[in-house]
This record gives sequence, structure tokens and C-alpha cells, in this order.
Amino acid sequence: MFCWIWNKFSDKLFRFYGWITLAEIIADIVLFADVLIRHDLKFYFLLNVLIYSLITRNMACGGTKMRAKVHPDEKLREQYDNNINIVCSIATVLGASVALFYQIPLKGLFILAFTGNIIDNVIYLKIFNELQKES
Repeated sequence: MFCWIWNKFSDKLFRFYGWITLAEIIADIVLFADVLIRHDLKFYFLLNVLIYSLITRNMACGGTKMRAKVHPDEKLREQYDNNINIVCSIATVLGASVALFYQIPLKGLFILAFTGNIIDNVIYLKIFNELQKES
């Protein structure tokens, strides 16, 4: 449903991309802090589904708009998307390899996931802000 809405109103919605990204950062802080403090995975899974359904899906749609603005040329966009797939594949293999050889405690995994999400979102905010300056 969000993708359909973004297809119709992407120019208007993209103005709020920074706020959507900040909302995910705040939601992640609450989510991961709760897990690390209370050790209750039920709340984590429930809140994670809500965050993904309401915030992350909108971020993905906005990210598509952002990539189109950053790489408006078809060939550059194709290369960028292929490079993303290469990096994701390498990260998956490396992550699986680490998991095979090291038993990382659940708390450590949550801290790594939280750190990755925050770094990811800060980079999105930086790109978004640079695009807003150009507009």
C-alpha cells in the first residue's frame, strides 16, 4: 500500500523523508534499549513488525526516490543498483562465515544490529540533507 501511495505522491512525501528517517532512529533506540534492559523478545518482535510495516517501508519507498535523484542517468543507476547487490552479497557471506566460527551472544548481536541501523540511517539523512540543499 505504501508503495502505491509513494507512486502517486512521491514529490510531496519525499519532503518528509528526513522525519521518517528520524522516526526510525528513535524507534530503533526504544526497541533495542528495551531488549537490552528487559531482555524481552516478545516486545522486540511486536515493535519490530510495527516499525518495519509503518516506518521502514516508507523509508524504502523514499530511498527509491532518493536513488533516482542521486543517479538520474539510467546507466549510473544500473551500476549503482548492481554495486549494492555485490556489497549485500559479500556482507551476507562474511556474516555467515563469522556466524559459523564465532558464537556471538544475543546481546552482542542486538548491539551490532542497532549500530548498523543507526549508521545506515545517519547516512540516509546526510544524503537527504545534501539533496535538499541542491533543491
